[in-house]
Amino acid sequence: MKAQPEPTRPWTVSVVLGIVLALGIWNLGRALILWQQVGWLRELETEPDPVIRLSLALGWFLLFGVVAWAILRRSTWVLWAAPVLFVVYAVMELGLRLIYATPPAPVLLLLYAVSVIYVFFAFSRPSARRYFEHTQ
Repeated sequence: MKAQPEPTRPWTVSVVLGIVLALGIWNLGRALILWQQVGWLRELETEPDPVIRLSLALGWFLLFGVVAWAILRRSTWVLWAAPVLFVVYAVMELGLRLIYATPPAPVLLLLYAVSVIYVFFAFSRPSARRYFEHTQ
């Protein structure tokens, strides 16, 4: 009896992986910049506190890194965790902008909405479910 061939990663999952990696790298860059400027930003008394922003950026970097690793390892829990992560990230980013800065541009709102909808779409497809649930 032949073993079933291992399914290849669907392109929709590859796109989500790219987005997850990009957001992780973005937050790492944000953390490095905040690390360099934390003293200066504290003198300016910016809101929210730069240390909190630095902690959030590092936390998001780690979370997106874990999700990227889970996608590469084909962990089944990522099917529900990635969409939830994207929703929480979008709400937090937009909420911080609404509270502490000018209202976000409509393009930014559209970008977050499309990203969240796409992740839900990509991970609800049968090919994605087969890819993650394939036993090795």
